Amino acid sequence: VDNVGKLLWLTGRVGRPNVGALLDIGHAFEAYENPAQSAILLHQEGRLFHVHLNDTYGEVDWDMLPGTLRFWETLELVFWLQTLGYDGWCSLDIV
Repeated sequence: VDNVGKLLWLTGRVGRPNVGALLDIGHAFEAYENPAQSAILLHQEGRLFHVHLNDTYGEVDWDMLPGTLRFWETLELVFWLQTLGYDGWCSLDIV
């Protein structure tokens, strides 16, 4: 699913509490979304199950270290995850 709006619509249609989202911030950047905003929307709807941290130029998912290119956006995401009290899974992979 290529953006958070579609994902929230889809999970709402499924209507099951165990169906949620893995927010891959590299994919959010590729979709021209702000990962912090995406996390807030998903969290408010109870659908944020996992956050995958990485970084990318935007056209391909390069799986670079989080904050390599988009430091401030990554910091904003971390701030909001902490503010929201997110205590779910976080992961990263590095190529």
